[in-house]
Amino acid sequence: MSALKKVDEFMESYQSYIYHLNRLRQDNTIIVDDFCEGICTSRQYRRYLAGTSVFSWDKLILFLRKLNLSPDEFMHSYYKFENIEYLRIKSLYNSLFTNEVEKIHEFYNLIKNQKFGSAETENFFALCDIMYKRKFGELSVYDAVDQFSKLINYPECMEKSTFSFIEIASLNRIVYHDSKHKKTESVNHLARILKDDKVIFVSNTTKEVLPNMYLNTALAYGNLGMINECLMVTIEGIKYSLSIDNHKALINLYYFESLCLYKTGKREQAYQSAVKCISLCSALGDTEGIKRYNNFFMKEQGFTIS
Repeated sequence: MSALKKVDEFMESYQSYIYHLNRLRQDNTIIVDDFCEGICTSRQYRRYLAGTSVFSWDKLILFLRKLNLSPDEFMHSYYKFENIEYLRIKSLYNSLFTNEVEKIHEFYNLIKNQKFGSAETENFFALCDIMYKRKFGELSVYDAVDQFSKLINYPECMEKSTFSFIEIASLNRIVYHDSKHKKTESVNHLARILKDDKVIFVSNTTKEVLPNMYLNTALAYGNLGMINECLMVTIEGIKYSLSIDNHKALINLYYFESLCLYKTGKREQAYQSAVKCISLCSALGDTEGIKRYNNFFMKEQGFTIS
């Protein structure tokens, strides 16, 4: 990386770097006064941390000398830390979905007081924080929806043509809560962006997220009693999940398809979708899934698949 490119990158990610520099100072147990000696006042350093003042690339080099680090070593440690930080938050996010209560508390307590090095990780934790507080009763449904909305600037964000993972995940939660209270606006927004070929999902986890978007949209329409809309979204979700070989979402989507077809009087087609659901469970060795979905089919449609 050229010196000029480093300077450009430094200015673009300034606040993230000053936080990381301060972490390294703390790790090396260097007090602020000693760290700043010969470079700036301790008061000025705190202005840098607060973001009310900006130091130069040259000053960064002086600080790095006190840590015995080269610029390349600093950048390497920064990106390594960013990756660890992100993975910890992702572990919290995953445990919230799998309802592993001990792990949820463990990951949450590990990172709740952390100063995050980038806007992406900060927003990812903000998403998890809302989910955590809602799960354990620290937020009402209305407050949770309000915070999810503020996090992604909803509904104004729906005018965009690109969506990040945080926006998608937050929108899913808004839709989930709204549908339980018979509100249709957010689910209609979600269905619209799923249909729009011009919409781009900017995420390295798109293949994980999109099948669940279809699933959540179908579930929301089901909660609202909008069976035809539920069926249309389910069919599109099945097509997409098949195209990327996502079996986990596909099982649920086949179940929803069967139920929707049954409720619209298409009994034979409903049975065929149920066969696909149970067959996929069988192929994946999911014996609990076979029992669970057969119980649903017996209760709702009066048959089981052997």
